[in-house]
Amino acid sequence: MKTFFGTIKTLWKNPRGRALLQIGLYALFFGIIFLLLNIQTSSKISYTVEEQYERWNQYHYVMTIENENKIYHIYGSKMKEETFLVEGQNQTYRIIDEMIVDENNNVVSTFDWNLFSPRQLSSFIKNGIINSTTSYKDGSKKIEYEMECNLWNSSLEGICQFKAIQKENQIVQVNLSVMDSYYIEIQYEND
Repeated sequence: MKTFFGTIKTLWKNPRGRALLQIGLYALFFGIIFLLLNIQTSSKISYTVEEQYERWNQYHYVMTIENENKIYHIYGSKMKEETFLVEGQNQTYRIIDEMIVDENNNVVSTFDWNLFSPRQLSSFIKNGIINSTTSYKDGSKKIEYEMECNLWNSSLEGICQFKAIQKENQIVQVNLSVMDSYYIEIQYEND
């Protein structure tokens, strides 16, 4: 160890040796920085398509609801809070604490709208049984699930069916059929 430090001192006294030592120290410094950056990039967590869907915080959607021979088209977005428009109505609605309120903060409905959030719908993916998977030429695929409705909404009984359309490693559409009583199609555009 003494000979190593002695050699370093001798090289440091010589101008050429000092220049070589400085270049070596710079190379060592940048080498360590390069390794740290590679370790940080490689340790990033990669999520599955389904996990990405569950973590969405900002998205736009078009929802079509068919219930008792009535069809509703809803255009909405989830940014800081969820807002939506019902086709044919000139009013913007917001979802606050599982209630739907109008622009004047009047409660329009206490329907549990959170059941249709990506976080809640992902329970189908986790708890559902895959019935079929169809892959298409454009790289997209459709996965059909089935599960007991009460696993998704405790007030429902029977079997629910769910379809997820994936394209470019994102869920772009979900279709939900609840015991033939209503059908919902949601098309997403993730921000």
